[in-house]
Amino acid sequence: MAVVQELMAVRTFKNGKDLARAYVKLTDTKAQGYAAVRVVFDNYTKVSSLKEATRERRRGKLKEIRSYKVEDSTQIRDKSTFLASNATKDSLTLYLAHQLIERSTVNMVTVTRKSVMVNYDCQVSTGVSTQEEADTLMILHAVEVAAAGAIVHIYTQDTDVLLLALRRVPQLGRNSVLIMGTGDRRRTVLLQPIYDALGPSKAAALINWHALTGCDTTGHIRGKGKQTCFNAFMESPPNVVSAIQMLGEGDAPSEEVADGCQAFLCSLFCPKGTKLSRASSLRWHLFKKMKPEQGVDRLPPTQGAWKQHILRAHLQARIWAQDLVEKPNIPDPLTLGWKKEGDRLIPVLSSEAAAPDCVLELVKCGCGANNPAAPMKCTKRCSCKKHNLACTELCQCGQEDGVCANRSSPLPEDDEDEEELY
Repeated sequence: MAVVQELMAVRTFKNGKDLARAYVKLTDTKAQGYAAVRVVFDNYTKVSSLKEATRERRRGKLKEIRSYKVEDSTQIRDKSTFLASNATKDSLTLYLAHQLIERSTVNMVTVTRKSVMVNYDCQVSTGVSTQEEADTLMILHAVEVAAAGAIVHIYTQDTDVLLLALRRVPQLGRNSVLIMGTGDRRRTVLLQPIYDALGPSKAAALINWHALTGCDTTGHIRGKGKQTCFNAFMESPPNVVSAIQMLGEGDAPSEEVADGCQAFLCSLFCPKGTKLSRASSLRWHLFKKMKPEQGVDRLPPTQGAWKQHILRAHLQARIWAQDLVEKPNIPDPLTLGWKKEGDRLIPVLSSEAAAPDCVLELVKCGCGANNPAAPMKCTKRCSCKKHNLACTELCQCGQEDGVCANRSSPLPEDDEDEEELY
């Protein structure tokens, strides 16, 4: 599908046949000089997919999502919305796979959720897989080809594939190569030198570090970019690296793994010269040093939030750990940091309160401090509102009627009828 996106970015197509012709031609061009090519497609049919939130974010808000059964005559009127539906993507993958087998001039293997097809005399030992992502399925096929003695080049646009391939360098071979990007931005990455520089432990742990510090399904850590997280990873002690490496082993993270991951996450927020490995201790340490005008939104996540985040990272790591398994066994997401709303999976943000009630009462916002003349304060950026708290008289807004948009509701006269909010 990376090739489809590459084409869609620079060209307009009338119909499926027009797109297929360009797709086959570009794939054949990329395949020049190779003995054989395997084209691997994603599986878009999984219900309640972890990837769905990412797909929704990428396609943006659409008034209507229409699905197409893709064939030669299918009209492509608006390429920006044509691939909005997972059903259309699924149909397109099956259609393009057949077109490659029928029209390609190179030795071709296509891999979809429905079949593994070839256009020349060869043996493919890997059958139809239940893996959802082409990222992991590419690694499965690459390792199979490398085991037969071939030199493997992997073409991808995804950083996930780079990290997955790094872990499998011993199976892929010393001459394995990753090709990323297109045109002037195309890069050829030799995997073995990176593997040697990282060492076996960190090379194996790096894909799990990616899940822990933010990938498509786990969410990023506010205020901590990948470079900061990578620097911290490279400076981590062996026990922390080992814990990250073991993320994804078994149906749930062990206490040792959870503690090691929490220690790494805390290291991202620890002041220089301070080493605290528990979120509760770190938050208390930073809270005591806060200035009166600072809100608790500056503190790192709570222990309960880290717990759910580590569970989600474990689930993603578990999926990636089975990249060499044809039919992987995926744990139940509802036990690993996710909940279900309708047919969608939603992350569980925390299983614990942000702080004891006595601390929450100290929270006060500074809304209006920079603009006292603002007609209405405490709207989107109010620190009290961010933490689901009503403003108080201690806040800059003074909780004044007509000024503060985050005032508490009047208490009912009968306390027995009052609902408790958590």
